[in-house]
Amino acid sequence: MAENIKNMNDITKISFRVPGDDECSKNTVPLSIFFSFLEGKATRVAIPHRFGWRTVPVDVCCLTEIGDGGRPKIEVAGRPDVYGGNGAISFIPAGTPHRFSCDGPDSYISYWLHFNVFVSGNLELFSLYDMPNVIPADEAGNIGILIKEIISQPRNLTLNESLHQQLLGNALALELLRFGKFKYNAEALKSDLLRLLPALNYLAESMEKISTNQLAGKVNLSASRFLALFKQLTGMSPGKYQESGRIRRAGVMLAMGKFSLAEIAQELHYSDAFHFSRKFKEFTGVSPKEYRKRIN
Repeated sequence: MAENIKNMNDITKISFRVPGDDECSKNTVPLSIFFSFLEGKATRVAIPHRFGWRTVPVDVCCLTEIGDGGRPKIEVAGRPDVYGGNGAISFIPAGTPHRFSCDGPDSYISYWLHFNVFVSGNLELFSLYDMPNVIPADEAGNIGILIKEIISQPRNLTLNESLHQQLLGNALALELLRFGKFKYNAEALKSDLLRLLPALNYLAESMEKISTNQLAGKVNLSASRFLALFKQLTGMSPGKYQESGRIRRAGVMLAMGKFSLAEIAQELHYSDAFHFSRKFKEFTGVSPKEYRKRIN
C-alpha cells in the first residue's frame, strides 16, 4: 500500500473516506485573517457631552451601560442619526467620519474597543460589508461579553494570551458580521479576491511604489481591468490602498505615545514629519498631534 501513498490526502482517503463521499474536504478561500487590537477600556462618560467629529483608521465598537431614559446619539456622515440605549452596541467602520453625543442628568459607562480585522494584508474585513451603526441590546448576543473580555486582557500578553486575544477578536468579528450585508455578489467577490490576492499581498508587505502595469502583471490582467476590479473590491486605487495601510500603522504608533512625528515618518518611509503630517490629515481629517490627543 505504501507505493500508492503520495501525500497526506491519500492517507486520509485510504483511512477514512467512503468511496463517492465528496463532502469530506472543503474548498476554502486562502485567506490570512488578523485581528489587530489598538486599545480599549471602560470609561465613565459625564452627561451631557458632545464629542466632536472625528475619523480614525480603526473600527470603533462600544457597549453602552446607561440608566433609564438615556439615549446616546451616533451621527455618521451620510447616514441618518441613530440612537443607542442600555446594552446597545455601536459600531463605526474604519475611516468613517462620526461623532457621539448624549443629554441627561447623569453619566454612563462605555466599554469601547478600537481594532481592525484584516483579510490578506491591508484589506479591511468590514469594508466588504454594509454594517449597521447601532445593534439593539436584545439582538446583540455575545458582542458585549466579548468586548469586555478583550479589554480585560493584560497589557503585556504571553503567547497563550495573545492566541486567546486573536480567538476573541475573530469571535467578535463573526458576531458583528451577523448584522452585515455583503456589498457584492458572494461568488463574484470570491473570484475577484482570489484573482487579486498576489497584488493585495504585495501592497500589504511593501511600502515601495509600484506601477499599475506591474501590479496588473502580477495577476495577469490588463491595467484597465485590474484597476476596475481593484476599486470594486477595495473602494480605492492601489496607491490609496497602500497609503491607507501606512496611515493605520501610523495611528498605532501615535496611540503608543512613545514615538515622535519624525520617528514615525522615518519608520513609514515619509520624507519628513511635515510630509507625514500632511498625508495623515488628508486621510483622517485631523493632524497627528490632534489624533494623538483625541485617542488618548
